[in-house]
Amino acid sequence: MDLNHVTLTGTLERAPLTRFADHGTQQVSFTLRLTEAGPAGQLFTLFVPCECYGRAADLAGDLTAGASVLVAGKRVASAGVLVEIAGGIA
Repeated sequence: MDLNHVTLTGTLERAPLTRFADHGTQQVSFTLRLTEAGPAGQLFTLFVPCECYGRAADLAGDLTAGASVLVAGKRVASAGVLVEIAGGIA
């Protein structure tokens, strides 16, 4: 059972950044903006850094700033959320 699982829905803050490792693996990073109303109606905004590799990176690379997305992955202390291939992006 995997207890380290994160599913978030939000908006891309800016266009994803695509890089390629020396061995050719595609890496895409982006910031997901989550906005939620508090009990008194005030808005709270959280910015979550995300990284994708492999198939998920292929999908994330085609996204644009302002797109609404759902991501599923693992929480990684140094990177924010690591989006899994199995979870992916919708």
